Amino acid sequence: HFKCQSSEDLKHVRNINIVIASFRKFGSKQLEEFTLPLNVVRQCPLVIDSRYYPLHTKLEDQAAVYGCNTLTGLDLLILQSIQQLKLWVGVEHWAMVESAAPVIDRAVRHLYYQQYVTAASSNESKS
Repeated sequence: HFKCQSSEDLKHVRNINIVIASFRKFGSKQLEEFTLPLNVVRQCPLVIDSRYYPLHTKLEDQAAVYGCNTLTGLDLLILQSIQQLKLWVGVEHWAMVESAAPVIDRAVRHLYYQQYVTAASSNESKS
């Protein structure tokens, strides 16, 4: 935990296993363009970009190029919903929730795609 305020703060840090990008504000060009310093991605950490939108970010693309495992905001949302469902139904039904996890994953991704990707495409075509 380095309490970094910018990616510049990471330039001399070694042995990074995980990077969690959590942004307070969406929509700024600076956040859309955010990537990690090369010395960080070359260490191949797990990169978690907590933004739900856009689905794919420059940070995720950069991490993939360097062979890093990634989790997106949508991945986090789905994993979180599965864990919440386990808490809601109780321990005796966890096996049922685990077996339903792939269905939940597909359903959430489908709804996300309809809400954000299809809507964004239709708005762009109207312009």
